Amino acid sequence: MKKICADLSSGLGGGLSAVLVYGSALGADYLHGRSNINLLLVIDDTGYENLKSVRALCSPYRKHGIIAPLVLSPDHIETSRDVFSMEFLNITEQYAVVMGEDPFKGMSIDDSLLRLECEQQLKGNLIRIREVYLEGRGTAADLKGLISGSVSSYVSLMKNLIRLKKTPVPPDAASVIETASGLYAIKASPFKEALALKTGKGNPSFSELEGIFSSYLKEAAALAAAVDKLLPGGRKN
Repeated sequence: MKKICADLSSGLGGGLSAVLVYGSALGADYLHGRSNINLLLVIDDTGYENLKSVRALCSPYRKHGIIAPLVLSPDHIETSRDVFSMEFLNITEQYAVVMGEDPFKGMSIDDSLLRLECEQQLKGNLIRIREVYLEGRGTAADLKGLISGSVSSYVSLMKNLIRLKKTPVPPDAASVIETASGLYAIKASPFKEALALKTGKGNPSFSELEGIFSSYLKEAAALAAAVDKLLPGGRKN
């Protein structure tokens, strides 16, 4: 990490305000050689020339699992708490400042904004999952990829739904699913089966995949409906 920070600092000069590592690389779910390493770069000028520099500077590190970084300006962070409440909370749940000043220090998020964004994301996920299924070939590989490829977004959403209930967020994905399922009265098993597929555990038959997908869709819809009924602070209508 010191090497990439030095390269970025040298290549971007004084315009680089901070470098942060966030996400699974700092958590219990990190899988060496499989999990991505997420970086957030805070840059004063996020225009084309600096983006081009960031692309060139970060490309050699992709082989080490460092994916394309999230690039934000200080002003973008400061003025986006109302529209990126969930994303900022997910970052600040597990992050480390490896260079510069902490751009999230003292940040607070309004519960009503978080609930609204969670509802938007849950309902948007359902639409996308249905579209991807209908566009696919209907094979076992397609179905497995759809289930395993979408579960991370639900784990991320569930972390924020747990926060809305003023409950501590567990450190691992399986426990997040269990906790959120209990708080919102949905079945955990379809999401846990999807998580197992994502981590390469099990080899269900096509008919078993269909059963998992059917339950997955049902519980995802139930979760969206439960969040739709919430008032700020995690209370029901």
